[in-house]
Amino acid sequence: MPCGIFEWHETCVMVKVLVNYARSSKEAEKVCKENEACGAQALTFGGDVSKEADVESMIKTAVDAWGTIDVLVNNAGITRDGLFMRMKTSQWQEVIDLNLTGIPMHTVNAVAPGFIASDMTAKLGEAIEKKILETIPLGRYGQPEEVAGLVEFLALNPAASYITGQVLEFNFILLLCCSGLCFVIRNFKSHKLLKFIG
Repeated sequence: MPCGIFEWHETCVMVKVLVNYARSSKEAEKVCKENEACGAQALTFGGDVSKEADVESMIKTAVDAWGTIDVLVNNAGITRDGLFMRMKTSQWQEVIDLNLTGIPMHTVNAVAPGFIASDMTAKLGEAIEKKILETIPLGRYGQPEEVAGLVEFLALNPAASYITGQVLEFNFILLLCCSGLCFVIRNFKSHKLLKFIG
């Protein structure tokens, strides 16, 4: 879902927001209207963040409109869940292109929130959801607002001005095995982190 509003302690922060979308223009327009209702300037842009030309065009649109980009939030991601041996090469490539290749064109700091209540997690099914929730120490999916709070802290709070080049993981356990190599990303509890920084 497109994202754009920053809130800090129940008040709106006046920002200029370009809301990028790949397919959901109506949702992007809604986010723009919500930002404008808070006094922000907002515009939409349709583009694929896995394509360098689209990213360059999106950046040019923002710079042409406002002269600079102070904060960029990339919340794009897809999944093509299924058995690895049944996954088509084209599906694998879509995930890699969007979820990995698109990232270096954008981020300085990254937030890796794990499983967040979203359109993607809604499609997992009850049996898979139950297994996932058993691995999460809090026993629930994170909420988009919880991710937005950490992103807002990184983007707008002066206390975060010295945090650069970091990947902040929270409430996240994932085991990824590919070509005989296994990567384990372990959890640390978000509620402790957010209490500390909030």
